[in-house]
Amino acid sequence: MKLNKDQIQQVEDYLNQKGLKYIDVRYEVLDHICSDVEEIMNAKKLSFVEASSLVYLKWNLNLQNHSSFLLGLAYSGPKLFINRCVSILKKTIYRIQFIIIAVLFISYHILKNIGFREYNYKEEIIYSLYGLATINLIFIFYWFFKIKKTKLQTSYSYLFIRQVLPTVLIFLLLAILYDFDRNAIINTRSYYIISVFAFSMWSGNQLHKNHMKSVSKYSSFSKS
Repeated sequence: MKLNKDQIQQVEDYLNQKGLKYIDVRYEVLDHICSDVEEIMNAKKLSFVEASSLVYLKWNLNLQNHSSFLLGLAYSGPKLFINRCVSILKKTIYRIQFIIIAVLFISYHILKNIGFREYNYKEEIIYSLYGLATINLIFIFYWFFKIKKTKLQTSYSYLFIRQVLPTVLIFLLLAILYDFDRNAIINTRSYYIISVFAFSMWSGNQLHKNHMKSVSKYSSFSKS
């Protein structure tokens, strides 16, 4: 027995109550719940109300309010959604760390052997830092406004806003507080700046692209 539109809407109302508004997770869960309800209705000859109540009991644990240290304890949501975001973020961190390590290694050996101590490089560093900050600002806000324009939310847009958008401010602060002593070009703060820039640009691009793919895949469901 297939669920009718009213019954599907009741399942959607249940997901609304649980705060599951992120479409890439919402419609996967909606499909699973509807399939489970249909299966129980057919196998046990139960009404929709009886079958859905049994299925909701199974899903309540996965949809209870939850938070994660990795995402920030101040942010919470349905457990299944938070776990998905943690999984995405971990994959992003694992991938970007190799890029950051490679960039830092190359930067260290190039800058170490150029002989900056014999040259007044302060002005060039300022221009470079502000140039990177401008590039970072332009791309991050361009991706942000494209995400907002879709008027839909996904796990990827959630992570973009919570994890990537703040890196613009972090990068600017690191650039402003940069120490221009003679060893500044290869000090620890230099590597923080490079790391933040690499994480911001790479993860921002990936999260933006995956959000747009999810919107393209699920937008027809949200309009139905």
